[in-house]
Amino acid sequence: MLPLKQLIISLSMVHGFFNTANGFLLLTLSFLVFASGNATAQHKKNREQQKLERKLQRFKLQEKAMADTSFAFYIRRIKAPYVTSSNNSYGILKVGSDQVFMDQIDWVAENSKRVTIHDIGKPTNYRFLKDGDHSHQVLFETKVKGETFQFKVQNSLEQGGQLVITNAKGRSVVYDGKLKL
Repeated sequence: MLPLKQLIISLSMVHGFFNTANGFLLLTLSFLVFASGNATAQHKKNREQQKLERKLQRFKLQEKAMADTSFAFYIRRIKAPYVTSSNNSYGILKVGSDQVFMDQIDWVAENSKRVTIHDIGKPTNYRFLKDGDHSHQVLFETKVKGETFQFKVQNSLEQGGQLVITNAKGRSVVYDGKLKL
């Protein structure tokens, strides 16, 4: 059984002997079939290529963001800085696409599935903020993809303190309450 395209060409050539006008018509039709098939295939190929290019561009942007913010930590501030004397102060820490909300009062983490944040006991440098005392430090840690990062809040960000994020290899990034990504 001949394929459809070959059949159309064959018919147009045979028919052309008997009726030149109809032969040209069928020949033109066969070329249109070929052209439309090739155009559709090329369009599909172009769409796939554009998808791949967009995906690659997203990866490049993600890599740049990770390089710019030190080991993929994205820090944003909502409502108030991480440590204040206010009871409605919250911080948000984004690790890749995961995000963790931290409550300043008890450090309860409304965490995602892959990122956990917890208070590591009651370390000696832990003093809760009360009675206007801004000299405390808070130490807690998180595990991201098997690597442990420790977070130390030094003083109050309202009083010029810093949030120092350090991982086990000594890499660190400082958040001073002004950084907005």
